[in-house]
Parts: sequence; structure tokens; C-alpha cells
Amino acid sequence: MIGRLFRCGLLLSLQWLCLAACPALAQPTEQMQFNVVRTPGPVEIVGNTLDIYASGVIDPDAASRFQALVVANKIPEGSVVNFDSPGGNLLAGMELGRKIRLDGFYTQVNAANGTDSHGVPVSKPSLCASACTLAFLGGTFRWIDDKSVYAVHRFFFPAPENDGADIAQILSAEIVQYMRDMGIDPGLFTLMTEGGRTEVVIPTREQLLALNVVNNGKDKPVWTMNSIPQGIYLKGEQNTIFGDNKLLFACGPDRLMHLTAIFPARGREDFIKLEGADGLLIDGNSVRVAPTEARFLGFTNGTAAVDFTLDPILMERVLTAHTIGVSMQFAYDAPTFDGVADFDFSSGREQMGGLMTVCH
Repeated sequence: MIGRLFRCGLLLSLQWLCLAACPALAQPTEQMQFNVVRTPGPVEIVGNTLDIYASGVIDPDAASRFQALVVANKIPEGSVVNFDSPGGNLLAGMELGRKIRLDGFYTQVNAANGTDSHGVPVSKPSLCASACTLAFLGGTFRWIDDKSVYAVHRFFFPAPENDGADIAQILSAEIVQYMRDMGIDPGLFTLMTEGGRTEVVIPTREQLLALNVVNNGKDKPVWTMNSIPQGIYLKGEQNTIFGDNKLLFACGPDRLMHLTAIFPARGREDFIKLEGADGLLIDGNSVRVAPTEARFLGFTNGTAAVDFTLDPILMERVLTAHTIGVSMQFAYDAPTFDGVADFDFSSGREQMGGLMTVCH
């Protein structure tokens, strides 16, 4: 049976994991359950999105029932699918993941809040294992909280001895292609095969980030060199849960490098106009910028734009940065800011050489 997961003996160190997985193995006909609730929070912030809770074994018909649920409830894109599943049917898991991606949903493995038998609030860690780990990849944006577990293992199934190798090779290719289609590093498949038939592998948080299994609400930025009649410029673009962020490097008429940041601002226009403490974010650290070096450019279609003049000292710091960003605040010690944060500059920095030559 594709997607069968664990021996109970493997789960003794995680008792709650055993309780979730072992009954599922004993009841292969169990179906995944889907429940819909409204996303908590002000409508102005969360919009009309819904939370879908997907729990239990992924059965062969899970994807079709999921889609019927989406249509019946008119669930909008940007809604979140919360997984708590020990696995199930491997092919059905990938089919479910594709439907999640097509609908523009996000995915989470998170500790669901509830109450115990005495009505005392508790936080229940969630599990996403085996076929669930593939379904989870369908989210455009993906999160796993620190209390929950994302566990992979080598898939196995009964097959005639003469055909087993061929079937395994075909299925392996399909899994790898699915990962690529979802924008996931196929190194995840390597992790799946590291354990034995009855062993599980729990990737570290660092591995999940490096393989793009989780992206915490933002895609990796894409840096490109572009040409216009006025000259060339370097553009970084990143899709996030709040909208698109852009950072543009170009040589200005003053022969100094300029950094222009464009970021979502819908509903924040009045606040941004009043902010006056501006700065750069270099590797997560705030670097103050003189008022004469920052210029607010205005709003266009729900986005704000601000331009920073980078003197040689600021430029030197930018060229050694791993991440960059810009911040606009009421005060430099304010707890929040508008702008762009933690924009990976690794590949952008590699392309700066030609632009620096033109500018200087």
C-alpha cells in the first residue's frame, strides 16, 4: 500500500505521534477529514480568507473531496490548508498538492489550539508525514511551526518481484518532477531515501529552508540585469504573502548608486506619508540614512516607492551584505516599519560588478 508510514516502535519517543499514526495504519479505509473555519483576525488584515483543516489519512479520493469543498464554500485564494496527517496514498497526496497550488492556497503544519477533557486550553502539535509531506508542498507559501513535525521516509508498496524495480523508478521520477513543479529542491527526495524501509527522517529547520520546503510567506528573490535607453539597472523581485517587493539599483545623474525600493502599501498610505525615520537594513541591522539621502517617490496602484542615494560608505556595506532591505519608521526605535526586509542579496551582489563600473 503506497504511503503506509511507521512501525509503532519508531514512535515511542513521540507518544502523541504514535497515537496519531498507529490507528491510521490499523484503519486503512479511514478518510481524510476537511473542516473549514474563518481565518481569525480583522477583515481589513486577513480579508475574506478561510482556514481549511485537513486531518487524518490521505485516501485516494481526498483530492476530489477537497475540490468539492472548495467549490461549495467558494473558498478564495490566499486561504490556508492546515495539515495534521500521518500520510496515506502517495499519488493522492501529490494530486491534493496540485489542487492546492492551482487554487492559490497556502499550507501550514501548525500546533492547533484546543482544550483538554477538563476544558483547559492546550496546544496540540501537528504531524505531516509520508504522503502528507508531498501534499504540503502544494502551498504557494508554506510554514511549519516549531512544535510540529514534518517527517519523510522511503516510500514502499507491494509489487510483483519482476516489476518492482520498474515501478519504483517510474514513481521516483514522478515524485522528483512533482517537487520541481512545486519549486522545491529535489534534494528533498534524497532525504526521503536516506532512511531504511521502516525509518523516518525529520529534516532540520535549516534543511527545510535550504530546500525551499518552507518559505515563511515569501519566495526567493530573483535578480536580473535590465537595459533601458537611459542605461542599465539591477532588479531584484520577490513575491510575498503581502504582494511583490522590488529593489532596483541604478546609477543616478549624480554618478552615485541609487537604491529604489517598491513595496505594497495599500491601506498604509496615510501612515507612510508621515514617517520620517528612514534607513537601510544590512544583514538585519538598521543603518540610518540622512534625510538628504532618502526621497519618497509616491504611490502607484497600491505600492509605495522610496529612493536612497548610496554614498561610497553605504555602497561598501551593501556590497558585503547577505541580505538587504529598507525601512520607513516614525522613529528609529519603533517596533514596526514599512518597507522591505531580509531580501537575499547573494545572487544580486554577483551581478553588481558591471553596474559599478558604469557608475564609477
